[in-house]
Amino acid sequence: IFVSKADDGKWYYSKATVEAIPELHKKAFPFGTDKLIGMVPKTGHEEFLGIAIWQYIGIIILFVLSFCLFKIFYWILNILVFHGIRTIFDTEEASKHVRALSKYISVLIVLFLANLLIPTLQLPVEASYFLFLLIKISAPLAGIVILYSAVDILGDYMKFKAMQTHSVLDDQVVPIVRKTLKAFSIVVGVLFILQNLNFNITALLAGLSIGGLAIALAAQQTLTDFLGSLMIFIDQPFKVGDYIISNECEGIVEAVGFRSTRIRSFERSLIIIPNGKLSDMSIDNMGMRYQRRLYANTAITYDTPPALIETFREGVEKIVLDHPMINNNEYYIRFNEMAGHYLNIMVWAYFDTQVWDEELRYREEVYLQIMRLAESLGVRFAFPTSTIHVEEFPGQGSFGTK
Repeated sequence: IFVSKADDGKWYYSKATVEAIPELHKKAFPFGTDKLIGMVPKTGHEEFLGIAIWQYIGIIILFVLSFCLFKIFYWILNILVFHGIRTIFDTEEASKHVRALSKYISVLIVLFLANLLIPTLQLPVEASYFLFLLIKISAPLAGIVILYSAVDILGDYMKFKAMQTHSVLDDQVVPIVRKTLKAFSIVVGVLFILQNLNFNITALLAGLSIGGLAIALAAQQTLTDFLGSLMIFIDQPFKVGDYIISNECEGIVEAVGFRSTRIRSFERSLIIIPNGKLSDMSIDNMGMRYQRRLYANTAITYDTPPALIETFREGVEKIVLDHPMINNNEYYIRFNEMAGHYLNIMVWAYFDTQVWDEELRYREEVYLQIMRLAESLGVRFAFPTSTIHVEEFPGQGSFGTK
């Protein structure tokens, strides 16, 4: 509202202010509030704690109306969103996130309607300021939860699609994309809250850019770990579920994150290694083996005749060739060593399996057949022995008594 001084020395409302009176009146009394107030009985204008009775009644009506609208919108959105999601994919996790999404969208709609209806109550300035401040904070918070739930639904869909592909890279990327989008949602929500509280966002962002440089210098290791995670995703030296061996750890990869990788050891302990460090390690990825090696040294005694050795070796070779899960294209069964106390027949072959339990079962089958073969041929397995040569017994020779 502006006033201007006329030639007669008096102050009058400016022409622009006079022309804006209808619009100002509409903002001050939305939805014809002035007519409704005029219809309120005299007793309704009596005040208690600075608020008229009709205003208390209006507050109660507003709360009841907001609750009813929330229930209605929640029910409608739940049906619509559920139907839309189920036409694409349907999981229990997605159903939970859909309910959260519908709930907070309903809350946001009710807050928007309350923001329109609160001026009709003509509350004191302090009370109106408090209610509007509450809405300004609650609305972005509801928006954050809405984005959170939407990201969860998107993550569920990406996980659903990733399970239909043979690539494990998708399974590793989905959690990282989900965490990134959630972090972005929080940042956007906080900025909206600060803006609603009349903070200078431009100055804040400028300050953050300077502070970000200082943080970046102080967090070089974190940046190194992040770049290491990128290298792991690009090079794919291993994937979730692989059994890996490095110079510092051994176990099954459980998760690959922004900063670190979690490895479950065979003692069931959890090993957490920064990705920057892990990307520089020499890693033996046992999980990428397409076959499992059978390597055994079958030690037999020195008194085994050469003909029996040859028969036994041929029998072992037949066992290997007859096994349905051994690759017949690459195997070695040879009498390869004459050691200090045994003759060695080396068994080298590969099982066509990638499952550890199956490998153990196949090994057992082969070893038992070799033992039965040795038993049937009369071949004895060697073990470390020592022969003690006693030159004379007590009581004989130089030890004897005359």
